[in-house]
Amino acid sequence: MKFKMIYLYVGLIIMLILFLTIEENNFFDKTNTKKVLDNSNTVVNTKSMNPDKKTPTKENVNKDVYHKIEKFKEAIVKNPSDTLMIRKYAELLALSHKSNDAIKTYDMILEIDPKRTDVLFEKSFIYFSKLNYIDALEATKDILKIEHNNSKAYYNLGAIYASIGNKKEAKKNWNFIVNNYPDAQEAKLAKESLKKLN
Repeated sequence: MKFKMIYLYVGLIIMLILFLTIEENNFFDKTNTKKVLDNSNTVVNTKSMNPDKKTPTKENVNKDVYHKIEKFKEAIVKNPSDTLMIRKYAELLALSHKSNDAIKTYDMILEIDPKRTDVLFEKSFIYFSKLNYIDALEATKDILKIEHNNSKAYYNLGAIYASIGNKKEAKKNWNFIVNNYPDAQEAKLAKESLKKLN
């Protein structure tokens, strides 16, 4: 099996999402001490639950995730037009393997601002990860309707076409990048992908 550049590209996106999520860990907690609610609705310091600083237990992680999800829901109810909060919530859902819920949440942002290509990229990534190439293709084409010169979208379009076996369309999109955006990072990826496609 040949290595496809899309896997590298997808991996980089996942790493970026993980980094952003980790950086946002303390979004609701200004004291830099993680707190969760236990079953009696009492705030518990997770450092005291795991004083030897080993890997967190399943229970601690689940409580922390559920706590964050509830905090995001509360914040969104208070301000349903806060697209930054909605996006963070969608990212948490996606990382929690709740991709269908994440897509619905991203759609909330698109209802507020239908030209959010960053959100369309996220939806396309989720669809692609689930091997739902038709919806990934549609979301990527929607990006290009808004940003006609988005080399990343053209690269992704080529990758989606390559994944479904449409080499002609993959080559067309990747050659378009190489010819029109020769200095873009995606042009380098497209050149490598074209070599592997042949």
